[in-house]
Amino acid sequence: MSGRMVGSLVAAIFGAIFVVVNSGGLPPVARIILCIAAVAVPAIVLVRAVLESRESREPQGREERAYAGPTRELGRWFWPTVAIEVVALFGGLMLLNSFTSIGWAGVAWVALVVGLHFIPFAINTKLRRFWMLTVVLSAAGAAGLILAARGSSPDVVGIVAGVISGIALLGAALYGALRSPSHEAAPAPVAS
Repeated sequence: MSGRMVGSLVAAIFGAIFVVVNSGGLPPVARIILCIAAVAVPAIVLVRAVLESRESREPQGREERAYAGPTRELGRWFWPTVAIEVVALFGGLMLLNSFTSIGWAGVAWVALVVGLHFIPFAINTKLRRFWMLTVVLSAAGAAGLILAARGSSPDVVGIVAGVISGIALLGAALYGALRSPSHEAAPAPVAS
């Protein structure tokens, strides 16, 4: 499975978790529809990954074989970024629970940290979807923390920080999985 598909599958799974776990404050019908859609996305991505894997076994032209995509560059940044993310997630959650009255707003902290963890990927791959995820998840997480600090309910914080983040991850997963690899290359610089 290509790095693009692995990333899409990871985003789809975590996006579905964000939506299912945090959508309790939505009206029941909206929640059911959103949860069904959220759970369907990982399945769609997995089917697309299997189909792409089968296609990649067929003989390819030289240009298609040579395509390595941005995942090669992502490799050296992946584990250090994940390590920093894990420390920030658990350290921040411990601080949030120990020193504030909004320890229940952990989803907002998680969204903020997950959003920020996309920065090295965006810089090194030059893929716009990583910048989009950085902005949306970080903003949703920060907004959730602010709402929690200002007295909003856990349902509101869950929808703002969790559901919005989940929808962004699900959208990026579908976009990544359904695009052909040739569209993944970084855009060419604009001549001035």
